[in-house]
Amino acid sequence: MPRADYTARTVELLCGNLGVQEKEVELIRLYAKKEQDPAAWQQFFLSIDLDGERFSFNCMLARLGARFTWKHVPEELAPRLQGIRRLFQVKNMTLMSRALKIMGVIQGAGIPMLIMRGGALRMALLPDVPQKMTDIDFAVPKDRYAECLRVLEENGYSIGGYWSHSVDISVGDEPCVDVHWCMFKGNVHHDEPTETIVQRGSKITKNGVTFSVPSPEDTFLNLLTNAASNYIMLQNGKGSISWLADCIDLSERYELSYATVVEHAREYGVLQELVIAAALIGHFLPDGFSELRTLAGVRIDRRVYRRIKAGMRCFAVSKDDFLASSAPRHLIHALRLIYYENACSYHLADPTPAAVRSYVSLLQDRLKSYDHIEHVWEIPGLIRKRAKVWAERKRGVQDHAEVQ
Repeated sequence: MPRADYTARTVELLCGNLGVQEKEVELIRLYAKKEQDPAAWQQFFLSIDLDGERFSFNCMLARLGARFTWKHVPEELAPRLQGIRRLFQVKNMTLMSRALKIMGVIQGAGIPMLIMRGGALRMALLPDVPQKMTDIDFAVPKDRYAECLRVLEENGYSIGGYWSHSVDISVGDEPCVDVHWCMFKGNVHHDEPTETIVQRGSKITKNGVTFSVPSPEDTFLNLLTNAASNYIMLQNGKGSISWLADCIDLSERYELSYATVVEHAREYGVLQELVIAAALIGHFLPDGFSELRTLAGVRIDRRVYRRIKAGMRCFAVSKDDFLASSAPRHLIHALRLIYYENACSYHLADPTPAAVRSYVSLLQDRLKSYDHIEHVWEIPGLIRKRAKVWAERKRGVQDHAEVQ
């Protein structure tokens, strides 16, 4: 089978498993057009029922309406979509205010910060475009990451949601910021030239807090690689097309060099993720970003396709099925899940031995972060404890099913 066939297969797999709807494809194609046909909008909105749509889709409808000054949105829907836009304007302001307070604490410790993705867009590059964000991501130097977390904990902030590439920081029960130690999470096991990324960007100050913002090209690249990861990991909180709307807006606001984007993808070690995102762009917008797709060379090989397919089978196991399984099956699935999180998030373009080698250290990190296991002889006790919890959960699921 020709290698090129795996590109189409990968796109079909990603879009199918994430549940991308045809109306989402229609929406982003409308969003990308410079000249709008009122008849096309009318036909599009005939299939829309705001009360029955995903909230993330309605957010994109509001973004579409605002982009073209609401003139093609049905009169009865415009006020509701405008309300959604105002809601996120308020949410963004509240989130940014809380995040800047946390960032002020970090700045007080002399730790520099590099803001990323939605935060970089909302605070600097696209400040007039509300974002559907639950937290703001930024990176601190790797050698000061532990110090940063300690400083935040000492100042009363809740630390949890440990991942290999980041930690969630909350204000009370509300997530607020996500602290990373590299800009591209695929670089957890690789050397990322983060300082070079900082130097290529700019610095801004808000509310007395100074932080770095990546260049438009590096932000564009970060949006693409993060989108590829979200599709693979079945993470759809912001919807399947908001990343592409961000990329369209960036490309219109700034004179992006796509040659630079591809060159930096190679330099930062994230070319495979860029290629996957470019393949997705070709599916959504066959005529869009053609220069980028040509320069990136959109071709996904068999090994990457098979790794993604195996990982997605694991990620797609439902919570109910997971909780209802026996303790041994539960444990085996948890071990497989962590392996494929490692392989698909941090080793997507690497040979299998590289993913296997880092798997042990990832398990150790998870055991220490989540379960406070410091020594190997503590593991049997953890397994007995987990088995008891799983058995209780399974009984609970079965009892609920019997009641139903």
